[in-house]
Amino acid sequence: MATKTRLTRTESKARTRSALVDAGRRVFLERGYHGATLEAVADAAGFSTGDVYSAFDGKADLFLAVFDARVADRARQLVRAGAAAASAAEQGADLAREFTVVSKQERDWSLLVIEFWVHAARDPELRRRFARRHDALKAAIGRVFDQMIERTG
Repeated sequence: MATKTRLTRTESKARTRSALVDAGRRVFLERGYHGATLEAVADAAGFSTGDVYSAFDGKADLFLAVFDARVADRARQLVRAGAAAASAAEQGADLAREFTVVSKQERDWSLLVIEFWVHAARDPELRRRFARRHDALKAAIGRVFDQMIERTG
C-alpha cells in the first residue's frame, strides 16, 4: 500500500494560490476585470471565498498575480521564439510573428489588460504596482533583444 505524502502548510498554500491564479485568469478573461468576482474565481477553483481572501488582498491583488504569471509565461515564449534564430533579422522576424499571433489570438487578454490599466489609473498605489509589472515586462523583452544581439552580433 502506497503512503500518501502530506503537503506542508507552505506547499498547500502555494498549490491553492496557483489554482486560484489559474481560475482567476479564466474568470477575468471570460467576464472582464469589472465583471469578475472573487466568488466566481473561488467557485471556478473549487475553493471558498475565504480561501481567496487568505491568498490575496482583493480582486486587484489577484489580477496582479494573474498578470505576473502571464508576464513570466510570455517571457519564456519570447525566449523560445527567438532562440533558434541564426541572425538578428531572423530573430526579429520570429518575435514580430509571435507578437502578431498573440495580438490576434489573445484579443481578450489585451482587452483585459487595457480594462485593468484604466481602472488602476484612478488609484495611485495600484497604478504604481501595475506600472512596476509593466516595466518588468518591457525589461524582459529588452533582455530577449540583448541576448539576441550577444548571440548574433
